[in-house]
Amino acid sequence: MNSIQLTGRLGKDPELRNTSSGLPVCTLALAVSTGKNEVMWVSVVCWDKQATLAKEYLLKGAMIGVTGQLQMRKYTDKAGLERSSTEVRVQTLDFLSPKAAKTAEDAPFFDDEIPF
Repeated sequence: MNSIQLTGRLGKDPELRNTSSGLPVCTLALAVSTGKNEVMWVSVVCWDKQATLAKEYLLKGAMIGVTGQLQMRKYTDKAGLERSSTEVRVQTLDFLSPKAAKTAEDAPFFDDEIPF
C-alpha cells in the first residue's frame, strides 16, 4: 500500500497551471519538520478542484495537512537531460491555518528563514 500523511507549512505561494487538456494542477512546496531542528522539503501536487482551491485560499506560510500517494516522475529538462522527481499526489488536503489574507497588510508575519 502506498500512502503518506504529512503536515507542514508552504514555503512559497501555490503554483497553478493547466494541462494541455485544461485540467488544473497545482504544485506546492511543503516544509516538514523532522523533529531535529531540520526541515525536509516535499513537492506536493493537487489536481482539479483541489488545485483551484489551493491556489485561491493558500499562501506562503500556511499550515496544511496532506494525505496522498508517493510517486516518482521522469521528465526531460530544458537542456534535454533526463531527470526524475519524487512527489506526493494529494488525495486529501486539509487547511490547518485560518483563511489566507489576500493583501500584505492583512497577512500574518512569517519569518522567511524558519518555516515553522
